[in-house]
Amino acid sequence: PDGPHAERIASRIAALPDRPISPQLGLAAALQTENRADAESICLALKLSNRLMDDTVWLKTNLSSARAPQRLDLADLKYLMANSNWPDLLELLRTDLIASRTPLAAFDELARRSALIPPDGIAPPPLLSGDDLTDLGYQPGPDYGRVLDAVRRAQLNEEISTAEQAHAMARKLLDASD
Repeated sequence: PDGPHAERIASRIAALPDRPISPQLGLAAALQTENRADAESICLALKLSNRLMDDTVWLKTNLSSARAPQRLDLADLKYLMANSNWPDLLELLRTDLIASRTPLAAFDELARRSALIPPDGIAPPPLLSGDDLTDLGYQPGPDYGRVLDAVRRAQLNEEISTAEQAHAMARKLLDASD
């Protein structure tokens, strides 16, 4: 690439930290201006491993969420933090903001919020499983996933914290869908 596109890539690469970085961070920074399909095609053309391609695309895809931390509820933030690429996502955000000459407020906010979450609070064991729903007398069906997701989000958002609360929420959701 040449012209403004090449300049944007060069500015992102130049904004990367002056220390060893992961390959996916470097690739995500270089491919940031590409859409997802083009980024995947480039990764395939480079014959990257599936893991490296998936990690690179995850970083690239989730950068938009990281740019707007005020839109992330606690569950969204925990889902991002539970991914092994979380530290690279924070660094990609910092790099992107520096390269675009944007204040680091989004980075500072995301770093501050994530620092408040203890490691054991990022991905605690789920309070409810499909087996629990069956034990409660409900038949497996399309609502199971929706209910399990809703209960998990409520748990991660710290709206519920016990199995009893999870069961009560599930009953309410399942009974409302009948």
